[in-house]
Amino acid sequence: MPAAPVTGFGYIELGEARDPGVWRPPLGAPQNAATAAAALPAFVATGFTEKPSVAVAQGYLDGGRHLWNLGLFAWSARRFLGELAAADSDLASALAEVVAARADGDDRTAARLYAAQRAQAVEPLVLERTHRLTVVQASFGWSDLGSWSDVRDARVADGEGDGDGNMVEGDVVVTASRDCTVVARSGRLVAVAGVEGLVVVDTPDAVLVVPSARSQLVKEVVDRLSTDGRNDVL
Repeated sequence: MPAAPVTGFGYIELGEARDPGVWRPPLGAPQNAATAAAALPAFVATGFTEKPSVAVAQGYLDGGRHLWNLGLFAWSARRFLGELAAADSDLASALAEVVAARADGDDRTAARLYAAQRAQAVEPLVLERTHRLTVVQASFGWSDLGSWSDVRDARVADGEGDGDGNMVEGDVVVTASRDCTVVARSGRLVAVAGVEGLVVVDTPDAVLVVPSARSQLVKEVVDRLSTDGRNDVL
């Protein structure tokens, strides 16, 4: 379940409960006390939202009909190939040729055919289009470590922070500051004083400074550098 209106995660909207409303191990799986206790609520997945605004994420949290999308999916090969054919028949046919070439021992042709395909993310291509997707609800501590603030929270929780919640790495001096992430990888001293909730990352190529609460903006910086052709610092 979402624990906060995080803007850097994807969300799945819950539809009707799957009858009988719980997920259970498939037929043939070992049935014991552990698997019986693992029964979890399951629902029809009715929609995805990737990285919503703070206001939208707060609405999802308040509404109780959305879960964070961990990006953990399971399917049979037969079912996935069927869904792929429905979503992109050309790509499905091309992959069938790759499989046939591999089966014939012609790895060179298989590699050539595979390399010729355009890279596509599976979520928007297949999973966001299918009407057969079930989402299983679980409650446990989780983070995809998708930002520097996530890294700080995880490392502080593991006891790697100081008494003021700062997480530091390298040759760093922090004074009169709280909840900061300071990483020095350039070989020089980095000093941070009198600030709160700041991320400072110093590398040989570049220096990043961003408030922890807006650390997702790093993606926009990367996009800007890529557009400007600054691949030397990416």
